[in-house]
Amino acid sequence: MLEFFDCDKSYMLSLFYILKNVINILRIVVPIILIIMAMFDFFRIVSGNGEIDARVKKKLMGRVLSAVMVFLVPTLSNAVLGIVNVGDLSASACFTNATKENIALYKEQEEEAERKEKEARVSEIKAKEQAAYEAGRKVEYAKNAAKESNPDGGGVLIIAGHSYSGECNLSGDCRGTFAGSGYAEEEETRSLALSLKEALLSEGVNAVIANQILVGDTNSTKMDASFYGATKGRSHYASAFKELEKEGYWKSFDHAIEIHFNASQSHTAYGTMVMTSIGKESLATEMDRQILAAVSDYTGYNRGVLAYSNGGLRDFEYFHGINVPITYIEVEFYDNKSAMDKYKKNQEKIAKAIAEVFKEKGY
Repeated sequence: MLEFFDCDKSYMLSLFYILKNVINILRIVVPIILIIMAMFDFFRIVSGNGEIDARVKKKLMGRVLSAVMVFLVPTLSNAVLGIVNVGDLSASACFTNATKENIALYKEQEEEAERKEKEARVSEIKAKEQAAYEAGRKVEYAKNAAKESNPDGGGVLIIAGHSYSGECNLSGDCRGTFAGSGYAEEEETRSLALSLKEALLSEGVNAVIANQILVGDTNSTKMDASFYGATKGRSHYASAFKELEKEGYWKSFDHAIEIHFNASQSHTAYGTMVMTSIGKESLATEMDRQILAAVSDYTGYNRGVLAYSNGGLRDFEYFHGINVPITYIEVEFYDNKSAMDKYKKNQEKIAKAIAEVFKEKGY
């Protein structure tokens, strides 16, 4: 079958409606004209000579055949149009459906569809405008938090690795709770970050949690912002990160410490390590080793300095790029329940031990 037009559209039904009316008119007008002309021919035959009669008879027969053909046009057209598809309907069905009522119904449906499409476009524009507005608010909140927390620069920037569901799906750093231990890395990094901030401040060392700055709330405990995602532009707070970067905020700190918890295939490994990018083990500083030793006193195993097996550590590379020393520490294995239970009992002591290292170094 042939496919031409869409008979489900009002404009196509309107065309068929006009065509149907034209055919109906022709079916009436043409036979009448032919009958009148045939009557004249008949009178000519009656009143004329033989030679004229033959010609007129021929014309008369032609007119009669024409009249018959006109009457047969709808039948012939239906037969032809029956093999032609117009959308999901045959063309003959389109002729049948081509009524004023159906045209009005299709127009109403099309206008409703157009209205909904327009509303969808308006909603999309409003959503983009709202997103831009929210992004602008996030930037302002982050700037205010940055000014409030570290107006003079210096001190320690704490980064809690990973983030909660909405943010981590965007940034690609989801971890979640390990069923065998009941611990989730993102929860533990934030918990220790808060403990470390408090311990540093109690030691007189200025301390700021980067995740809190990004969300614009220095009292936030959830602080659902991925610093890793922000540096890659895959975060709800990427704009806030960039604006603060332009203002030199991140490089205003004396030292950064990024907190993570490890995992192993056996789920039985334990202990603490400091990590660097591959080939950059020499960048591990005396400060890193002292922090590593302080934490390992409580976890029970110093695993030393390890180069990240998948290449470059994004945040490690970022801070070295802006000349800020960074300690990238894997505190414990969160998939080992017994190791994590031991860690949790000593969490505050570990935070205090790290703070004491910074204080001794004159931060």
